[in-house]
Amino acid sequence: MTTRRRRFVALIAGCAALAAGTAAVSAASPTPRDATPDDGAPVAAASILQEAFAVLRRQSVEADATAPLPPESALQSANVRETQAAAGDPRHIGPADSGLYVVPVAEDRVCVDEVGKPPMPRWGRSCGLARDAASGGMIAGFELAPGGFRLRGLVPDGVGTIVISSDGGTHTVPVVDNGYAVLIPDSPTRVTWKTDETMREVDLSAAVASITR
Repeated sequence: MTTRRRRFVALIAGCAALAAGTAAVSAASPTPRDATPDDGAPVAAASILQEAFAVLRRQSVEADATAPLPPESALQSANVRETQAAAGDPRHIGPADSGLYVVPVAEDRVCVDEVGKPPMPRWGRSCGLARDAASGGMIAGFELAPGGFRLRGLVPDGVGTIVISSDGGTHTVPVVDNGYAVLIPDSPTRVTWKTDETMREVDLSAAVASITR
């Protein structure tokens, strides 16, 4: 089948950990969820999300139950309160130590929660429309970090790796349970992924320039 190439150009401004248009809140001590996994039933997400993301079709595992609830400081945000009120059960995405969780919200939105590790145990949430995430994935955030740039995000089924183009070359990053998280030593300029039918490309050069100049 001929590959349909669609180019998405996103200017993600600011040095916040989460992408533009999302609710991002930091907290020193996130509130842990009950450490026991739920009853094992698949997440009750909108069908568009279940169709696009295998992680939302699988049964709950222990790693999913480690997702913390929003801390009190985060709940001061109207966006966080709204999304939390309609949030489904989280599923861990990315590498085992990523601290990332995808959270279906109502029928038309999806969020990615991030739990930072000491010495910065922050909590943050990045949200988008379900249909956009299902077709184009979602960059949940990127920022300067000790040792380079840290990036993380959500991609649909069929994506085994993403490719990050940077000032120093390219970096191929594995996708685990529809998610990725990576620290690269130089400034990213573009994120690309593809399936048998589709290619997506997100241009980061302007956004990165805005936080490194």
